[in-house]
Amino acid sequence: MRKFIRLLFIGCLAVVLLALATGFYGYRSLHAVPDFYAQALAAPAAEPAKAAYKFEQEVLELRNDVRREGTWQATFTADEVNGWLANDLPIKFPKALPNQVSDPRVAITTEMIQVACKYSDSRFSSVVSIGARPELTKEPNVIAIRIMQVRAGALPVPLANFLEQISQHTAKAGVPLRWGEEDGDPVAYVTLPMNQPELQGKTLRIEVVELKEGALVVSGKTEGG
Repeated sequence: MRKFIRLLFIGCLAVVLLALATGFYGYRSLHAVPDFYAQALAAPAAEPAKAAYKFEQEVLELRNDVRREGTWQATFTADEVNGWLANDLPIKFPKALPNQVSDPRVAITTEMIQVACKYSDSRFSSVVSIGARPELTKEPNVIAIRIMQVRAGALPVPLANFLEQISQHTAKAGVPLRWGEEDGDPVAYVTLPMNQPELQGKTLRIEVVELKEGALVVSGKTEGG
């Protein structure tokens, strides 16, 4: 489960990075910074380690819970995730992000999850953000991730021409997906890798994926094989 969370985040960053290939114009708009991102970066320096530890504990508890038969639930707050991104990601996974990307942070509302990061190369620099909404589908353990917005600064970035490249990039990260559409928005259908050896033949099913203000709630059931 911890691996899935990390890979899904890398997949979101893949969307952001490939969107940059479209090109951007407008200095002021390009350098606008989302409010949630500015607030996350301004968090007190002493807090990230504590939040990162709590996030690691949540992931560990979830990993143990899904191994046992019965129902389980986990809540991941944006503060905990951001603490982990600020404190643990650079140390534990130093090569997870491309050299051009730094300081990723997230925000969670009832409408969407937002991921933002700094992007800088020889041509320009900007804060790039993606807004997406995860929902369960009728297919077991398949989550639909509706991409609601991608921006460089305040400028919207079209994704239609890059969906295949995004699929290839996320597949290399271990998160294969297929694409659909909802009300004109791209939708990535991701099958969660639940056939892990550690489950020892048990069947795991995700039953709830819910966005709350500041938190993501995931719950489900593990049944005997």
